[in-house]
Amino acid sequence: MENNVEYQKWLDEVSHMGWKLRDVPDEFKTYDLCWEAVSDYGNALKYVPKELIDSQICIRAVDNGLSLQYVPEEFITQSMCETSVGYDGLNLEAVPEKFINEKMCLYAVKDDGFALQFVPEEFITFELCEMAVKQHGGALDIVPKEFLTEQLCEIAVSNSGYVLQYVPEEFKTLELCLIAVKDQSSTLIYVPEELKTKELYEIVVSGNGYALIYIPEEFKTYEMCELAMQELEVRIPAGFTKNPGMQNFLENYIPEEFQEELAEKYDIDLPKKNDGRGR
Repeated sequence: MENNVEYQKWLDEVSHMGWKLRDVPDEFKTYDLCWEAVSDYGNALKYVPKELIDSQICIRAVDNGLSLQYVPEEFITQSMCETSVGYDGLNLEAVPEKFINEKMCLYAVKDDGFALQFVPEEFITFELCEMAVKQHGGALDIVPKEFLTEQLCEIAVSNSGYVLQYVPEEFKTLELCLIAVKDQSSTLIYVPEELKTKELYEIVVSGNGYALIYIPEEFKTYEMCELAMQELEVRIPAGFTKNPGMQNFLENYIPEEFQEELAEKYDIDLPKKNDGRGR
């Protein structure tokens, strides 16, 4: 009777927290209990005793999000692979190569651009690479070199500015760099030195005041600092003057000789500087 109560307790738990199968004592791991676990959480299959695994419980697990890495090879089918990849494109990683086809690769990359890294070489095309970077700009980092073009880099950077770091130097045009830094000001560090001009910095700062953080001190003129403040005033309209972040920005990223004048102009309180004298 006590064992029945204990078994029921575990059955109730795994039916809505399938991962708890991990904690179930072996004596209570029946086929029905394991079925309930994988029905809730496909990856619970890895806690199912080998002798209880059959094709049906594998199909049930995959239908509930399981990647194929826990399915014994003898139970893997084409249909199962398609279901797994349809659930998550990155599951392509665990699909045996004999089951991979062009259509499956297309589904995988369309769902997650990073699935491109698991596509066999014979199925990689420019169109597939383009799909990958459209889905996630960061996938540019895994595009084979022979498929990299200026067009592909522009699509990726337009998707996400930080991707500029993966763009080959020969494709880093002024236009492309502007797209990147307007989206992510921190990408200024990936702009080629020959493109880092006063004009570039002014364009960037007028589109994102925080970009001033990444601009060399010798380019921080009063006019450029004011451009940054004007943009940030629009970006942070509510409570701009009392925003602690703006006080920090003024104090740490604007040259000291401009701080007082800009603080007064934008009504921002700066911490009083300690003159080193006691009372």
